[in-house]
Amino acid sequence: MYQNFGDVVGFDVTYRTNTFLLPFAPFIGVNHHGQSTLFGCALLSDEQEDNFVWLFEWWLRCMGGKAPGAIITDQDPAITNAIKRVFPNTRHRFCSWHISLHEDEHLQSLRSSYNPGFDEQYYKWVRKSKTIEEAKNARKKLKEKYKQEFIEPLTEKQHNEKKSWKCQRSESINSFFDGYVNSMTPLFEFVGQYAKALQCCRDEEVNEDMWTMRAKPNPCHLHKLEVRAGMVYTRKIFAKFQSEFKDSLYCVHDEVATNDGMTTYDVSYGFGGKVDSHSVRCGPSKEEFACTCGKFETSGILCKHILHIMMQCYRMEEIPKQYILARWTLAYRYSSKQSQLISTSKELVVSALASWNLQKSLNEVHDQAVSHGKLYNVAAVVVEDLKRQLYSIRKELEGLVTEQSEQDFGAQAISQDLISSNIDIRDPKRVRTKGRPKELSRIPAGKQVSQNTAHIRRQTCSTCDFKGHDSRTCGKTKDKVIEDGSASQLPHAKE
Repeated sequence: MYQNFGDVVGFDVTYRTNTFLLPFAPFIGVNHHGQSTLFGCALLSDEQEDNFVWLFEWWLRCMGGKAPGAIITDQDPAITNAIKRVFPNTRHRFCSWHISLHEDEHLQSLRSSYNPGFDEQYYKWVRKSKTIEEAKNARKKLKEKYKQEFIEPLTEKQHNEKKSWKCQRSESINSFFDGYVNSMTPLFEFVGQYAKALQCCRDEEVNEDMWTMRAKPNPCHLHKLEVRAGMVYTRKIFAKFQSEFKDSLYCVHDEVATNDGMTTYDVSYGFGGKVDSHSVRCGPSKEEFACTCGKFETSGILCKHILHIMMQCYRMEEIPKQYILARWTLAYRYSSKQSQLISTSKELVVSALASWNLQKSLNEVHDQAVSHGKLYNVAAVVVEDLKRQLYSIRKELEGLVTEQSEQDFGAQAISQDLISSNIDIRDPKRVRTKGRPKELSRIPAGKQVSQNTAHIRRQTCSTCDFKGHDSRTCGKTKDKVIEDGSASQLPHAKE
């Protein structure tokens, strides 16, 4: 997993406050479905710089010497210094979620009633700044309006580190371990519980892999750009792309300027007073795009602003290759060496990933074949030829005897007859009610029938105290009993 998705790694030690007395340090990544995945973890004695250096050095050795492309942490100076020593070429970014936790500690007094406009001004600087110049101007206005000394260290520190702000998935990893470990979990049980949590994470990934292989993308507007994106992305990533694609249909644009072959557009999205505007720049080759929202730079998925310009201004029907990250595709996950044939000195073993990849290809062949009669006839011949070739190779590998081969060919002849006949077997209709449908009744067993008839024979009339009937069917028999004064002449006389 780290070899495939180790381009960005999150490192967090705040989980200690929730579960352990010792700092728990997980290495977190994001797989091709956008799911949080766990590369590994460590239990540390403390949070000293030397311990982090030791941990990062051993992590580098365990991962074959491959350093992460980028690492996201909190603002701990010990972690920052350790990263500089062990991962000097790795881009280091701070987690904006952790930064937001410290805002209330420093800004509580400024957010009081006598500073009603502070939140809006602060939000413009922290969240709404699209460029470096806008950030500097917003910070300058903030300092001019609020000249208290206690705000200066905060704004100065955040301004110097703002280029390193990034988001992180520490909270999702924390919730991921809930149900497996808690504050009472002893250390000797932690390894077993960690393995269970890790297996659950792998199972979720496998489940999404199978859904991506079997389910077809459902484009909302049948635009070629959207359709081809659905053929490349995994299911969940395509859903995120599709959300941006739908929003792009409601964007409007104005051409602002053209300099040195670079065309700038002002793209707006929103209704009423909530209109969000960003600038999109397009290169002379019409295959280079950049947006001030930074969606692609942070998420790896094109934003609605760029998609709008691609479709409305350049009539593009396919996304340029550089804007489809391989890490968001199923092929990237299965193209690694571990999903191919694993060669050993004695045998060739096909991994489960390679098996699923083959199954997906066969499903695609089936869908194409059943769409037309001619395609079906061609596919049937090709499949039979392929089966005979595979059987011949398997016979050589396993050394099958001639008699067994004749039996297998006979079975193949029968299967050929079934394939050539136009038999269409469909799934049964779903029953919406749980269990047996209400309109159907189960045939009672013989023992139950005898018990029911015996119950009828033992019935006693509450009116005449005779057995074999009840008061509802007694009728004239009651009057006859009273008139004769004796029940001895009745065929159902009292026993």
